[in-house]
Amino acid sequence: MRSFFSLLLFCILFLASVAGAQTLTLSGSALVVPQKFQKYYDSAQTVNLPSGFTASVYYTGALVSPRFMGFAPDGNLCVADDNLGTIFEILDSNGTGDTAIAIATNTENAHSLAFHRGSLFAASTNRIWRYDHPNASGIYSNPTLFIDSLGSTAEGSTNHTTRTLLFDDVTQALYISDGSACNACRENEDDTERGTILRFDTDGKHRSVYATGLRNAVGLALDSTHALWATVAERNDQGEDVPGDLVTAIDSNRFYGWPLAYGNHQWDDFSLDSEYEALLPLTHEDSVNVANMRVPDGTEPAHSTPLGILYTENTNLPAMYRHAFFVAIHGSYPGADGRFVANGSKIILLTNSSGVWTNEDFCTGFLTDSINYIRWARPAGIIMDRKGNVYFSDDNTSPHAPPAIFKISYNANDAVATAEHSLAVDVVQNGSTADIRVNNYSGSVPNVSLYDIMGRERKVVKQSAFTNEITLDLSPLEHGIYFVLIRTSDGTILRSLLR
Repeated sequence: MRSFFSLLLFCILFLASVAGAQTLTLSGSALVVPQKFQKYYDSAQTVNLPSGFTASVYYTGALVSPRFMGFAPDGNLCVADDNLGTIFEILDSNGTGDTAIAIATNTENAHSLAFHRGSLFAASTNRIWRYDHPNASGIYSNPTLFIDSLGSTAEGSTNHTTRTLLFDDVTQALYISDGSACNACRENEDDTERGTILRFDTDGKHRSVYATGLRNAVGLALDSTHALWATVAERNDQGEDVPGDLVTAIDSNRFYGWPLAYGNHQWDDFSLDSEYEALLPLTHEDSVNVANMRVPDGTEPAHSTPLGILYTENTNLPAMYRHAFFVAIHGSYPGADGRFVANGSKIILLTNSSGVWTNEDFCTGFLTDSINYIRWARPAGIIMDRKGNVYFSDDNTSPHAPPAIFKISYNANDAVATAEHSLAVDVVQNGSTADIRVNNYSGSVPNVSLYDIMGRERKVVKQSAFTNEITLDLSPLEHGIYFVLIRTSDGTILRSLLR
């Protein structure tokens, strides 16, 4: 019996490889560069996107290190410039940013922003500022201190200084990420909030630690149930390929592994670096924490650095992009504690199928030479407007292109049928026949093949009353499990049959 199920599993995996996974198909297209920005970009620059999507330069010019974004009450896009300590509002005409207006200054390396109940909030390294009552030109002045003492001023081997804030009016919560002061170290009495996500009430009161063991949680997002999600840049000096960076739901009062373990309860190699050696000896509490740590929902290749995260239910996008996350992958850095061959610098799509989260590349093409680390954009923040347009900030500092904000738009008229349509397949068995109907039909004649449990194709008589309806005569087949492989121009799907 065990060999039967092993054989069945092998066959399913084999046929799945024949059918091909439900993946996004990317194709190269020219980056759309408005005339006023063409002096900054190579006319041959391309991006790789699914059918129906185009990418354009939305704004460049005044920005130095644009990070996370938000929409002002007037609908204009705003961005926090970490380097300049400034919140910019991008004035828009005809779908393109015309100019950047500094609406809040002296924000102390603000990394993120939020508009909430008529006020602008900016998250700097050690505090949150609140700006009230803009003037007639939309300029905010005279900030008040909203939350103080985020992180300590003490620096370790890797002092994470970015802070991200996220309001949730449904649960009346304000979440703030507080990265660690080091790559791998134990918290001390003065640093109990480092390497955590903090929770406050939306008025800034009732401060508490929401989750721990997070080396550097950067991006924060809420899904449709208002569950908190985060991207996490994981530790260095464990190798080029471990541990993977995280994109995961964040549960209250849960431990996520740092600095002791990662992934599925995998302990660090404490012999690799003096920082890790200093974590020894391990305690009983360490063992209990690691045994109960939350296994992440998704991981990205080590050192790829996921930053911005965006959850979307926008109905202006095809169904496969709803109830999904877009994640900005900033990209690795060179050196002994990074990667010698670059990865990342792209946007991925994280989707859930049968309770399992998987990711696929959504927008690539920015990394043009992984050996020499040549890239003309590094996605950082990511946000979506009501129409379904995706904006991402690029804080790239290479000589190949300036920091910018890009816009990704979808036009259904430009799209070809996608693989999601192939999921609409009905297979009905009537004794010795199987009736197959392909719905959401695009016009091409479906190609139907049948395989036995050994992965061998079996010849059967096919009768078609309509081009999208096929009847298989199963009477010549022995009793057992079979698999039907249905290919159309819309995609491929695999279904099982019991004869």
